[in-house]
Amino acid sequence: MIALFLAGCARDRPLDVHLADTVNRPNRSVVLFFVDGIGKDRFDEALAAGELPNIRKHLHDRGVRIDDAVAVIPSITYANAVTLITGRHPGRHAIISNKWYDPKRKRYKNYCLINTYRDVDRDYPSTPTIHEILADRVTVSLQAAQRRGATHTIDNWVTSGINWFFGNYTGVDCLVAQDFELIARRAPRWGTWPEFILAYFPGVDQVGHRHGPKSDAYRRAIVNVDLQIGRVIQALRDAGMYDRTYLCFASDHGMVETSRHFDFSAFLREQCNGRVWSNDVCNDDASARRMLRNHDFALAVSGSRWAAVYALEKPGSPGPLAPMMAALHSQVATSSKQSRPSSEALQSRFPRWVRDAMHHSAVELMACSPQPGEVHLFRGDRHAIVTRTASHPYGYALTQRPGSEVVIPDPTQAAGPELSQSDDRFWLRASSDHRYPDLIPQIMTMFETPRAGDLVFFAAEGWDFGSGNSRGGHGSILRGDLRVPLLFSGPGLPHGARIDVARLTDVMPTMLGFLDAAANMHGKPVPLDGVDLLAEFRTDGRALEVAKNAVRVGS
Repeated sequence: MIALFLAGCARDRPLDVHLADTVNRPNRSVVLFFVDGIGKDRFDEALAAGELPNIRKHLHDRGVRIDDAVAVIPSITYANAVTLITGRHPGRHAIISNKWYDPKRKRYKNYCLINTYRDVDRDYPSTPTIHEILADRVTVSLQAAQRRGATHTIDNWVTSGINWFFGNYTGVDCLVAQDFELIARRAPRWGTWPEFILAYFPGVDQVGHRHGPKSDAYRRAIVNVDLQIGRVIQALRDAGMYDRTYLCFASDHGMVETSRHFDFSAFLREQCNGRVWSNDVCNDDASARRMLRNHDFALAVSGSRWAAVYALEKPGSPGPLAPMMAALHSQVATSSKQSRPSSEALQSRFPRWVRDAMHHSAVELMACSPQPGEVHLFRGDRHAIVTRTASHPYGYALTQRPGSEVVIPDPTQAAGPELSQSDDRFWLRASSDHRYPDLIPQIMTMFETPRAGDLVFFAAEGWDFGSGNSRGGHGSILRGDLRVPLLFSGPGLPHGARIDVARLTDVMPTMLGFLDAAANMHGKPVPLDGVDLLAEFRTDGRALEVAKNAVRVGS
């Protein structure tokens, strides 16, 4: 019996998916292949090597690919998974990571436990999901922890759990494809084939953490996903849905090699004499009181390359980071003056452990937000200030010393009249090929939730913030962490087309566009941070309405 469970399924067996004539086949349907932990570079290598024939044939060559697609910051699964189904940045849906502390509610959350991994849907109640927007249609979520509002969910609880326990992660991905057989068997009960299916493949990420993204095991895990997608596509053909279905392929973050380890938890405990709360769940008032009484800081490390430090408030005390935050905020008023204090002088106001962490070779960048609308970035001795301003045409002002820039030189200084003046897409385009793609707008939105932390540390190339148990990680603001594959194909879309840049926030509104659905709930518009990329799906000068009409009739 154990051997049967470990096999997961016959990985190349054709799926038994056939629909009776009495089952409705909607004119438009969407399948989102959400594959955890595939970076753009490794994906492109496998594609060029001919190792992904199904993805190439049915998505890449038959549809539209994004040249530079970036995940949201932080590049961690729960943050990006919720973004995929809400179209909002983590700072706005507030699921900032797999672990976080909420200073308002005095709660520490850790979704990385068997009894908590599905708690997430209770923690972003004010942000509607695509399932909820499509509440009048049948939607299905396969294997995803983030599924609020889905008409039906399938988890493979027993078989996936056993495969997970024994480390057979490709077996778990195999079972996700097999779930399409369950959909076909249940469709007569529902009366229709679903209009939206989210198929979550978690295996590649786990293999990457254990073996590293350069390992043969990681390559085989990616190849296995391609095989499972091929099985699903044949199942769609058998069900009579292939020519009516839009296929979307997306990942939530990259995966980078981590050969060096800086145990951030051990470092902080040593520096603060052990008064640090980390990893334990704190969901009740008694635990919160104990944490606040016995600890000075809470720490959340996730993806192994992102660490957030939260200063715990004490009655009658300004907090251990208050002097540092006050000194930083005072710099905003003088940020345009050449006489403002140097970064070194400013850092003299910081606690010693903060300075030591900032200058450790494991740390690429530290960020903090002393006040709403301002973010300070430190890369060693270099300091930059990002402020949100309504008077600036791009919404942001970037201040840093010439010659010692933390991020790209301010692109607005060279902006011509032909560049967009309306939103932060300008910053995405200006930095898509930079060391820190899309950092300026995203770091600002990240701090819109207090769950982001008081101080946030991003790991440097080759480093993680764990204890040395993983060989691959993610969560930082480097290209390897943030750049992901993103492809779309389906009726009415041009073959072999390209879009230069996009964010994962764009996936949800684009899928709504495929289904000709408005982002509305209860008669009110739903705010989105992404855009419908359908507007860019053109191979010639034809009007967008022509493409929309083609989509509408399912041609």
